[in-house]
Amino acid sequence: MCVVIDRDNFKQVNDTLGHAAGDLVLRHVARIMTEVIRKEDTAFRVGGGEFLIVFAGLMQAERLGEIAADLVHRIEEPVTYDRQVCRVSASIGIATGTGGIDNPDELLEQADMALYASKRAGRAQFHFFGEAPAEGGAHLHGDQGEAPRAHPGSEAHPDEQKTEAPAVHEPRNRQNTGGYGCFGKRFRSTGVGPTLQ
Repeated sequence: MCVVIDRDNFKQVNDTLGHAAGDLVLRHVARIMTEVIRKEDTAFRVGGGEFLIVFAGLMQAERLGEIAADLVHRIEEPVTYDRQVCRVSASIGIATGTGGIDNPDELLEQADMALYASKRAGRAQFHFFGEAPAEGGAHLHGDQGEAPRAHPGSEAHPDEQKTEAPAVHEPRNRQNTGGYGCFGKRFRSTGVGPTLQ
């Protein structure tokens, strides 16, 4: 199962407060993610304000929804840089790989489709690819209610300026088919904080 996370308003932080502020927000999100994932899970920064989490063997939609809702809520917590408040939110797409999918590229493409369903629905929420879980398909900003079910579909990735930190691997590349190349900077949960590998 994989989760794709994109930080809303990240470009605005970079443009108004500078890349140092953007880097602080990156570390803020990485810390939250390492506190949420288990030791057997892996998180990657795949470029700009986008992250990917691969959950090992976790397929329960209810539990995945709880984790995604926690990420949405905590990433919205403000971060202070040079006495200025940085505020971002998170849009999240989830693909569980049910239905016999054994191609990682296809799974990532489905998670990306779910991510942009979250963005189209207003951001600061999560969607599952395909059918939403029984308890509702999305967590809305400010807990304003239940969102509609996610609708599979593709949408062009926004052409946003991205802050790139040195990475162990090259960032993934979207192909015309929605495929992905290799991942970017990786970190795991260590019980202490983000550990870049």
